Amino acid sequence: DTDRRVLGDQLANFKKGKGDYGGIAGWSEDGGSVTTPVKMHPANDFGLYGMGGNVAEWVADVYRPIIDSDYSDFNYYRGNVFQ
Repeated sequence: DTDRRVLGDQLANFKKGKGDYGGIAGWSEDGGSVTTPVKMHPANDFGLYGMGGNVAEWVADVYRPIIDSDYSDFNYYRGNVFQ
């Protein structure tokens, strides 16, 4: 298939018609209780594996508006929901 598109929030292991939004914190997860081995998910259309991440990454950036005034830590976890 030579028709490639940029799919914004679609992860490397997401394929049209199957899969889920695994790895996007707060949306869903892949159901794994631990991190998965390299190449556990199929490559994306560019032949790349695991570009969506396998473990949560703590970033020094605010991703969303403050939703709870009890929290003062504005750093955001991105990647898989594994912690």
